[in-house]
Amino acid sequence: MGMGHSSTTCSDSPLTNPADIFQVGECRRVQQLALSPSAGLLVVLCGRGPNVRLFALAELENVEVAGAKIPESRGCQVLAAGSILQARTPVLCVAVKRQVLCYQLGPGPGPWQRRIRELQAPAPVQSLGLLGDRLCVGTAGGFALYPLLNEAAPLVLGAGLMPEELPLSRGGLGEALGAVELSLSEFLLLFTTAGIYVDSTGRKSRGHELLWPAAPTGWGYAAPYLTVFSENSIDVFDVRRAEWVQTVPLKKVRPLNPEGSLFLYGTEKVRLTYLRNQLAEKDEFDIPDLTDNSRRQLFRTKSKRRFFFRVSEEQQKQQRREMLKDPIVRSKLISPPTNFNHLVHLGPANGRPGARDTPRVSPPEPITSHAGEAEPITGLCGEL
Repeated sequence: MGMGHSSTTCSDSPLTNPADIFQVGECRRVQQLALSPSAGLLVVLCGRGPNVRLFALAELENVEVAGAKIPESRGCQVLAAGSILQARTPVLCVAVKRQVLCYQLGPGPGPWQRRIRELQAPAPVQSLGLLGDRLCVGTAGGFALYPLLNEAAPLVLGAGLMPEELPLSRGGLGEALGAVELSLSEFLLLFTTAGIYVDSTGRKSRGHELLWPAAPTGWGYAAPYLTVFSENSIDVFDVRRAEWVQTVPLKKVRPLNPEGSLFLYGTEKVRLTYLRNQLAEKDEFDIPDLTDNSRRQLFRTKSKRRFFFRVSEEQQKQQRREMLKDPIVRSKLISPPTNFNHLVHLGPANGRPGARDTPRVSPPEPITSHAGEAEPITGLCGEL
């Protein structure tokens, strides 16, 4: 699933076409995507306003799907989706200037969203993130944790902080990008100029910071690695040891998931790249077998909102042979009978009710002559 400045696209991997890509709705100027699997919804921040639209995952392949617009979301600058109450209740938080609207998500006969909380930030909201049952709201120069289950006062993180290692030429911390909960007693606050460690009371917990080589355009976190995206590269940091790990020279890429492991090239609409964690036992999702891109051709269908990759016949046969090795996949490839109606059982009845025996064929009688003697039947194969 990916996004571009002019559209939202989803890629699927059905058995019949493992590289089918289609556009979702009439989404223009897409700025942010969020997925809520437990609610079965895709959240899209798009439009000139912009505003927030909800799409049912079961209807994404419908070219006429329009989604449900949240009326009070016009002018939204950032959103966050997740779950609270031990991941049992899906929620969506939307920021419009200084106001933050929190909704409970779920399918039903009425609207897919129900407002459960309304917050007022001290300044225009720059980032949102769900940390357990609390909402982390980032504004200029700091963060605050708002509880979503009660009306308690928020916990302010990083108020009045100034990193000691930050050059004065950078002019302060900059925009609040987000926060990472490292443990119950420590957070990492991410700004456009540096990452600062604070404790559970909001005070600085370490004497050094993480400094970015270039201005960040996005970020992702999968413990213990923090991935920071910039215009010309991707930088990976180990947040436990506060050390730089690796720089990957990739230009104009945008993260597609919160972990930062899957990202999209800004110059190519359908090129996806995955960063595999060598320490993990398995990948975050099922990755299809890689193919040679030089042998794939992009084709558009009659619909302007749908296109696909076509591979050679040899590759199709190879993919089919690989799929047939899996008994589950093989059973899906064989379609069941349709419009089947049992009329009658042909063959020996054997006491079965409603069955009938096939009529027995009697042997042909011999042909006799006028004298009453049987004459042999002759043909192309001689006498019988």
